[in-house]
Amino acid sequence: MCSDFLWGVVEGARKKAVVAWSRITYPKREGGLGLKDMCTWNLACVVRHIWVVLLRQGSLWVAWLWEFRIKGGNFWTLTSKAGSWLWQKILKIRDKLRGWISVASYGVYWKGELMTKFCIRNVWEELRPKRGVVTWKSLVWKGPSIPKNQFLVWLVVTDCIITGEKVQGWGGSGDYGCVFCSCSLETRSHLFA
Repeated sequence: MCSDFLWGVVEGARKKAVVAWSRITYPKREGGLGLKDMCTWNLACVVRHIWVVLLRQGSLWVAWLWEFRIKGGNFWTLTSKAGSWLWQKILKIRDKLRGWISVASYGVYWKGELMTKFCIRNVWEELRPKRGVVTWKSLVWKGPSIPKNQFLVWLVVTDCIITGEKVQGWGGSGDYGCVFCSCSLETRSHLFA
């Protein structure tokens, strides 16, 4: 329902995006809607596979990789083009993570800290883009409220609500004046001042 509202189709044509997907995927404390960006989450999951491979324990799959793919070599310099899509993804992502993951005889390090237990959420927090914490989070999301109203307040606070000013910027035609006072351009500041 929200996706149709934000990016849906109007009379057979794509409508203008009210808000960017990247803005929605920020946590609520950073001004987003708190939805996870699945590309970043998937990357964190692949990092977990790399961590398991580097530990050389935990599954038959890891033992098989070391026996038949890595063959006693160095995981970081392996150039094998054969293997499943997951193995190819691991090799592709491995180069991006070279400075973040290191191996010692007693464990795997993540960004210089010994990682005794892997937590996908912590890795996701490291990988995702970040913004500053917003001061209005509790105004929008705190307390028992109707989600539809919270969403509308979020649109207003983030200046993503459709106003005459936005429609004019998109190249729309018509009257962009305030429907209440008919005297100025309809903007968020004018409507909610």
